[in-house]
Amino acid sequence: MLSFWLVSAGWLVLKITLIITGLMMLQGVMKEFKVLDFLAKLLSPLMRIMGLSDNSSFLWFVAQTLGLIYGSAIVLEAIEKREIEVENADLPNYHIALNHSLLEDILLSLEI
Repeated sequence: MLSFWLVSAGWLVLKITLIITGLMMLQGVMKEFKVLDFLAKLLSPLMRIMGLSDNSSFLWFVAQTLGLIYGSAIVLEAIEKREIEVENADLPNYHIALNHSLLEDILLSLEI
């Protein structure tokens, strides 16, 4: 039983590593080819309606689609690289957490 657990845990770690690495590479390619700028312009009206800054649109999009853990890592990286101010990352963080909890709680209640 222990060896089965060890093998399955090893495969899970490998899968997670490959997924995260692929997402990081995809983000780098999207940033290089200015796809992120296009997404920011596309989502800017929605950001204004929600009271968020235009430069937080990519962070909001990533966290809503890929999840809170990866999204929070992207937010921290953007703050460290000075791509977004701490004040501009604070409000999207609250918004993302609230939206995510509402969606996830509803889906868990529905047992989908």
